[in-house]
Amino acid sequence: ARHVPGLAVTVVQRDRQLTGKGYGVADTETMRPVDPGATLFDVQSVAKLVVATSAVIAAEKGSVDLDADVNQYLEGFELPSTHEDPITLAALLTHTSGLEDRGTGITSQALAEVPAIGSFLMRTLTQRVAPPFQDLVYSDQGMTLAAFAVQTAAGIPFDEYARLNVFEPLGMNDTHYLDVPEELKQHQARSYSFEDGQLVPIQHHYWNIWPSSSLWTTAKDMSRFVSLHLSGGSLDGVRLLSKDATERLHTRHFSYHPEMAGVCLGFFERVENGHRLLIHSGGGSGFLSEMMLLPEEGVGYFLAYNGYDGSLISAFRSAFLDRFYPAQHETLINTVNLDAAELDAYEGWY
Repeated sequence: ARHVPGLAVTVVQRDRQLTGKGYGVADTETMRPVDPGATLFDVQSVAKLVVATSAVIAAEKGSVDLDADVNQYLEGFELPSTHEDPITLAALLTHTSGLEDRGTGITSQALAEVPAIGSFLMRTLTQRVAPPFQDLVYSDQGMTLAAFAVQTAAGIPFDEYARLNVFEPLGMNDTHYLDVPEELKQHQARSYSFEDGQLVPIQHHYWNIWPSSSLWTTAKDMSRFVSLHLSGGSLDGVRLLSKDATERLHTRHFSYHPEMAGVCLGFFERVENGHRLLIHSGGGSGFLSEMMLLPEEGVGYFLAYNGYDGSLISAFRSAFLDRFYPAQHETLINTVNLDAAELDAYEGWY
């Protein structure tokens, strides 16, 4: 009904995968069925959770300080001191750095044209339009800047850092940034739009902001990453993060109002059916995906598909919650009349 060729989904409870399923096809030319253990999807901005996790790992190793001026970890350029408070890694990971975000010039047509992260950031550095932790402005460049800080502090390329500190320890052997090895290309899904009654292949772009927007992986590999976050930072006897560091990743660091959901390190809060969710979705080049955690329940899932219908993400989430965590209906409260002074407390940015 939604004209989505194929989808992979995995559901996890703490340290074990409850199910991994593939539906439909990875491409309409060969009609390869989606295999949750082999089919590679470009999960787009779900990659930002790898950046956040890597940054917290780097902080635990002593390579970076999440609350220090990020300029000390940059090479070739520095962020201007427009405001008194410096931009920190924590501000970048919560999209509250105060940097203006621009979407121009963030893609390349070929892999060989993708510039080095530092060169791209130096060329596209934006203005500081607000002090840190004042406004939430979703920023691909800000998250890529965080990845660059980890890269320079560690002294190795960010994709190598993620491989050594996240992917390999978790056994995520089919997970790769930007592109995949030649032997895995046969397993890549192809994305489609639906136009004039038929599925049309979408040209795949290469992202210059690739640490935050270009990650090829399988549902099986992502089940390991979900388990890491649901199991307090360790999996199968391998500890990547302390429990305190994992909790910091999942703690709200910014919100416009105490009664509203906010943003954690990489994750966004959402309240549905009375439950606190931690989510991040991704979409681009015809691929869509989402990773969702119910941290208090120790349950999460990951799904990815290759047809550009964003409504399927929220439809799946609602169906999943309605089935396993239905809302507890409460008695409606009466409306109240507030005077102008009381209403002032609710004025602001939302």
